[in-house]
Amino acid sequence: MELFTTFDGRLNRQRFWLGVLVLIVASLVLGIVLSLLLGGMGEAGLSLASLLLYLLMLYPGLAIAIKRLHDRNKSAMPWAIIFFGPGLLLQIMQVLGIGFYPVQFESETLIVPDMLGMIVTLASAVVGIWALIELGFLKGTKGPNAFGPDPLEQ
Repeated sequence: MELFTTFDGRLNRQRFWLGVLVLIVASLVLGIVLSLLLGGMGEAGLSLASLLLYLLMLYPGLAIAIKRLHDRNKSAMPWAIIFFGPGLLLQIMQVLGIGFYPVQFESETLIVPDMLGMIVTLASAVVGIWALIELGFLKGTKGPNAFGPDPLEQ
């Protein structure tokens, strides 16, 4: 549980990916529950469910990301804000109806981005890919660093 609750220390890639897998499963389960609870409110309810899910996963996601940054010998700031900020902004915009508008397609209502929504969505995707490479694929610092001992040597 410490994997998702503390920000101290370092995390190797294997434990990072294990944490990501746990968060994906938790997100799927919580997403279904929140959609069932709030889906009756229409698009606004689904946008709210999406924001709530993001906020619920933010703390444990930050915990594993920050420890992974520490393994790469990088301070949490500003990287945590850079990696998580665009996604949070995107969620808030959707809830507030900024940058997105509904389009009726046959019997379904689709929420599509306008230019602002497209820019923030694209920025969020680019930053997400960058974070994925930085946190999930690049090796950590060999030996001890300012954030603790090498997790591979323990």
